[in-house]
Amino acid sequence: MPDATLNDVVVTVIGGAMRRYLQSRGELGDVSPVTIAPVSVREAEARELGGNMVSVMAFPIHTTIDDPLERLAAVQRDSTGARRIARHWGRTTGWSFSRPCRRSSRPWASWSSARAS
Repeated sequence: MPDATLNDVVVTVIGGAMRRYLQSRGELGDVSPVTIAPVSVREAEARELGGNMVSVMAFPIHTTIDDPLERLAAVQRDSTGARRIARHWGRTTGWSFSRPCRRSSRPWASWSSARAS
């Protein structure tokens, strides 16, 4: 897989380990567990400003696929799609850690006010 990332390989290995574990317990089903991973949604032009703009992406770890190379291809395909969606939506819904949040007894208020500014 020429376009697979290191993260794709790690998720593929974890998917294989989870597959063996679930099989050993007789619990391997027809539906794969889903993982979430952070993804940067910061625009290239904003990188020199520092801080982070992150979102999350969710995709299956493909425990239903026995062959490791087939599993890697599926993970790579799904993580690429999830990353594309997260970056698209992250431009408006990402969480910015470049600004400090104000102390509040309502943590969501700090996040909301940071997004509004």
